[in-house]
Amino acid sequence: MGINVVTCSASSIVGVNNFGDELLTKIYHAWVIEADPSVTVSHLAVDSHGILTRESRKQIEGASYLIFTGGGYFADGDFTFHHTIRRHLRALRNRRVYWTVFKLSRKLDLTCAVVGLEVGPLANPLYRRAVRNVLLSGRKVVVRNEESRVYARNLCGDALDVSVHLDAALAAASDFAAGEGVLARNPEDFNIGIHVHSVEGEITQADCMALIAQVVSHLPSGRQARLYYFHDQRKNGRHPSRSVRAERHVISAYPGTTPISYRSPEVTTRAVDAMDLLITSKLHLGIVARSLGVPVIALGGHPKIRRFYKSIGEEEVCGRSRDFISNGLPTQVTSCIGGDQARVAVSATYRESALSNRAAVRQLLKSMA
Repeated sequence: MGINVVTCSASSIVGVNNFGDELLTKIYHAWVIEADPSVTVSHLAVDSHGILTRESRKQIEGASYLIFTGGGYFADGDFTFHHTIRRHLRALRNRRVYWTVFKLSRKLDLTCAVVGLEVGPLANPLYRRAVRNVLLSGRKVVVRNEESRVYARNLCGDALDVSVHLDAALAAASDFAAGEGVLARNPEDFNIGIHVHSVEGEITQADCMALIAQVVSHLPSGRQARLYYFHDQRKNGRHPSRSVRAERHVISAYPGTTPISYRSPEVTTRAVDAMDLLITSKLHLGIVARSLGVPVIALGGHPKIRRFYKSIGEEEVCGRSRDFISNGLPTQVTSCIGGDQARVAVSATYRESALSNRAAVRQLLKSMA
């Protein structure tokens, strides 16, 4: 009987097709096959509500290894998306993905790896227990930054052997940029990708439009701004309603804006590679942009976004729209706009950290050979 690896990811909990999670799943699948071409690898199947099906239970029961491929932010609350946390808690109470998957894997004594996890403050007893069980299920546990490591160790104590590696997408996104692009590039154009999950609440429509206007005003004579609005999720074949509303706001202010629908990690990555600048309020499009050398303005203050840019020494690109309007654009952005350099490379040290996730996969497979 051959080796059968099953992966699962954060978006499974609500049955969402999410760019970041689907990208990470494909990265880890490629790394598993690279480590052992004889391995069979599949992703955990759930229904549109994120509930395990009979088929998905059979997947786990027939697995040799289970790899959680990252995503999500495991903490008590999130000042931007409180409803998401409530949905996570409700899913846990209903014995959905995380609770059931890892409980079943422990019952079967299934070898697990938990990689790319983000952990924050945890006080809620239900959530503490669930996240602790997930962490302690892993023979190999990898978190994305030092803050997550501290919270994970505080939660689990010395029983947890945890490593810190940057998000795998930082190392492997360029593999998905190869191939025919979805956008034609004109040297006279300055392509601005916009990816705000919403323009409501912390990120207001007025601030977002003012920031775009500030970027456009800095373009030198002879260069024309071309705006592209990115979507990064689908559920039941549709983009989230708040992302659709954000797109309408941007198109209302800039009628020539081109929407980029989310179809696959490959298509989206190639579109990002055609940008000269990405303005985003979420994590993985920003990680992919930086992997490809595209400068980023990261909006909002979500802890996992702040932690990522801090980890790669680029805190200046992360903040609120009004901060950039008042204090000026980040240096890497002004250099790009001024034509000094078209791309701003991330240090090889950070790429090596992200690539260490591949070694973790190899070690897991080798340990059970």
